[in-house]
Amino acid sequence: MSSLSVRSLSPSLAVGAVKNFDGIKEVDVKLSVRGNPRGRGTEAHHQREQIVEVTVFTLRHGVVRVEEHEDDLYAAVDLVSDKLKRKLVKVKERAVQKANWPGRGGPK
Repeated sequence: MSSLSVRSLSPSLAVGAVKNFDGIKEVDVKLSVRGNPRGRGTEAHHQREQIVEVTVFTLRHGVVRVEEHEDDLYAAVDLVSDKLKRKLVKVKERAVQKANWPGRGGPK
């Protein structure tokens, strides 16, 4: 996998997950690898684990953080994107319920 394709993953991950959520101040995406770089075996202790961490700073609703570990980077990105979407929907539903969402009155 080239570093160019990895660099293109980060913005698409962030945009896809936060496109329906207003009030995003900053999105921090961190891609890292943990494991033995010289491991050639198929045993579990020789596998290199891909880690994707996403931190979303919102204007009114605090910080939303998601982390995922997988053997495949693309699988980790997909999983973290799904988790982030679910968490942001949960934050939005809570804010609407408390009548704290801009432009939404909440329950009557």
